[in-house]
Amino acid sequence: MHARLLIAVFVVVATALPRGAAAHGGASIDKDPCVQKTGNWAVHFTVYEPQFNPADEYCADVPKAGNMIVVFDLVDQELRKVPLDLEIVKLAGSTRESVQRVSTRSYPNGVINAELQVAAPGRYAAILTPAGSPAIVFPIRVEMGTPVWVWLVPLVLVAPALYYWSQRRTPPPSRSLALVK
Repeated sequence: MHARLLIAVFVVVATALPRGAAAHGGASIDKDPCVQKTGNWAVHFTVYEPQFNPADEYCADVPKAGNMIVVFDLVDQELRKVPLDLEIVKLAGSTRESVQRVSTRSYPNGVINAELQVAAPGRYAAILTPAGSPAIVFPIRVEMGTPVWVWLVPLVLVAPALYYWSQRRTPPPSRSLALVK
């Protein structure tokens, strides 16, 4: 009976753990959360933190502040011919502060990458502006994962109910081996 309770608690904890920084592998381009589209163009965005997790990729939620490499894959061939302006900004209310700027140019190989230092947690944005077109904005949240209380409170509320439920169940009727006269 206690095993069932432990399994139930484990399932609740496992499903409640934050997964905001998990990679998105295997998604098609139409369903990939790291792809932004503007008009007929699509751009795939990835953030790497080689000093923390060299193999992990992030697109919106980055687990730690520090050195980052941002990579844009220009999916459409036509976009590779267009001059692009790239700016990474820190957002603070209605203001924005430039963190990194890459000079305007075209990228015939279809890959834009920039190294930057993000000093503090917060909201950032990578703004990619094709010449003569609206900007493509990629929001970035740094060290803004789900707070522990978001999954801990439901766990604390559900665990006693599961325990009560497991104790309340009636035991199976006992079989008497006594002979009736």
